[in-house]
Amino acid sequence: FFMVLLFTFSLLILFSIVTKNTLAAIGITFVTILIGIQTGAQEYLTVIAPYLPFNYISIEALLTRELAVTLDNFHLTFSTGIITLAVSSMIVWFVSYVSTLALHRYS
Repeated sequence: FFMVLLFTFSLLILFSIVTKNTLAAIGITFVTILIGIQTGAQEYLTVIAPYLPFNYISIEALLTRELAVTLDNFHLTFSTGIITLAVSSMIVWFVSYVSTLALHRYS
């Protein structure tokens, strides 16, 4: 659950830096997570499903293995979710850092 919060917070920070508006950042984060969950459940993405961080937002479906059965991919595990969410959060934090540097340089 902590890694889901970290990933969501990372997205919120990124969108907050880019939009410079808190309400817009919250809205974009919410919409991004919803679109990511809907996209991650598509059949054509089952090969890369374990590496999509949005598939791990629903913790209950992960722990009951419902998501693994639905996508017919049993690489969707709790440990894979922790690693995927951690790496994705680091990538988002790096993009946030780079965008902060770029915005300060060109403003």
